[in-house]
Amino acid sequence: MVATYIRLSVLAAGQMELRWADYTQIIVNVIFFLVTCHGAFGKSWGVPRFLRAFLLFALAVLLLYVNLESVHLAIQFPVLGFGCDSNAFCELFWANVFASIINGFFVIFDVILTLIVGPLESTQASVAPVKVV
Repeated sequence: MVATYIRLSVLAAGQMELRWADYTQIIVNVIFFLVTCHGAFGKSWGVPRFLRAFLLFALAVLLLYVNLESVHLAIQFPVLGFGCDSNAFCELFWANVFASIINGFFVIFDVILTLIVGPLESTQASVAPVKVV
């Protein structure tokens, strides 16, 4: 997410433009983060686990498609390639792409676990109260 803010600040400076793939990365990664936090610390969703799993799986496939397409184009056209020549914006772009690919695979793993075991939900017994001194 830090990479996203850096890219947005660069956009504000007028040095680069965001594509639809960049917007997809930003929105989907924020959704994944919020869903994971809510599953770990919140109460039950009130949504059937199959619907939740399907929606997360669809977003993960979209995220993987967008990022794997970027990798495929870089391999297919050597001019675009992975060589950044110490260009911070290029390195940031590829770090964001590969981090999103890893995130997409983790979400698919989470969906598979949700379908096999059940959704990730917090229990009151596992949450220890915080004592203020």
